[in-house]
Formats: sequence, C-alpha cells, structure tokens
Amino acid sequence: MSFTPLHFRPALFLGLMLLQYLDFPTFLIANVIVDIKPFAVMLLNLNCPLHGFYISFLGGTSLATALTAFMAGVRMRFNRILLALIEQETTTRKILSASLLGIYIHII
Repeated sequence: MSFTPLHFRPALFLGLMLLQYLDFPTFLIANVIVDIKPFAVMLLNLNCPLHGFYISFLGGTSLATALTAFMAGVRMRFNRILLALIEQETTTRKILSASLLGIYIHII
C-alpha cells in the first residue's frame, strides 16, 4: 500500500483499546513510519520501488528496534509533559510492544 493518512484511524482505535498495554504515541508513529520511503518516492518522483526492505518482517523488526530506542529516550526525557497530555505511564516494554505491533500490523 502506498502512503495514506488512513493508517491513523485504525491506529487510533486500536491504540486506545490497548492503552494499558502499549505506548500510545509510539504506536501511532509505528503505524506510519513504514510509509516514509513510499512518500518520499512519490513526492520526489524517484525511480525506485515504493516498498522494499522495511516492508519485510526482518526490516520491520530492525525499524521497530530503532524506533524503540528513540522513543524510550524521548519518553523518559519528556515523561512529565507527556503524562500531563495523555495520562499514560510508560515502560520500555510498552514502547517495544507498540513499535513491533504497529509495524507488523502495517506489514500484514
């Protein structure tokens, strides 16, 4: 599937349903991060395939690992601010779960 903002609707619904198990901001980002390359290909009219390595489970897992490391650093630094906005305590386990689930759902 090429870049589409329609990934937010199911991500919002599922993210809110699983709020106690997943880090909500990470889950939202994970659902659309896979579409960055296709968006760039379409926007810049690049001569390469829309999807590639990151639409495989191996590529998705590596992307989820990188997203987990990034979001763990961001969430831990800004936890007080984010806690006031979405009222959700987070752990690295919730961030990892959100990264993997969001990207795997996108791949499937």
